[in-house]
Amino acid sequence: MADVITTTERRILTVRVSGAPCPVNQRHQRRKRSASGAPPKRGDVFLSPKAREWQTIVAQSAWFQLALLHNQRAHLPIGQEIRVACTFVNVRGDADNYLKSTLDGLAEGLQINDRYFNPVQAARRIVKGQPRGAIIEIFEVCS
Repeated sequence: MADVITTTERRILTVRVSGAPCPVNQRHQRRKRSASGAPPKRGDVFLSPKAREWQTIVAQSAWFQLALLHNQRAHLPIGQEIRVACTFVNVRGDADNYLKSTLDGLAEGLQINDRYFNPVQAARRIVKGQPRGAIIEIFEVCS
């Protein structure tokens, strides 16, 4: 008979972010010309202003929620995987296209390596009367 592994989860943090998430296909821009006027080299790309703005908003929101968590004498698990569930509200397109910029901002705000985000879930929801944005839930996975 196979061993049964049961896991329980505990929600640690919920981060609500208002704004327009940046999809993966708008994440990078190619430089038009260098400072000297020469044409761009192959691979000469940078993070787009839209992606940078979204990552900053997510990072600031996550950092603020983390500060509130510390005030309650709680903390994130260190060196252990956490489950991240992202729900993108009132956006078009596939939910997974918005993950990269969101997770990068979340990792920056929580000041942890994004390799600990496992598993990651993405969903999209249309809700009339609510602003566009994301709801990011972070769970501690207890074996």
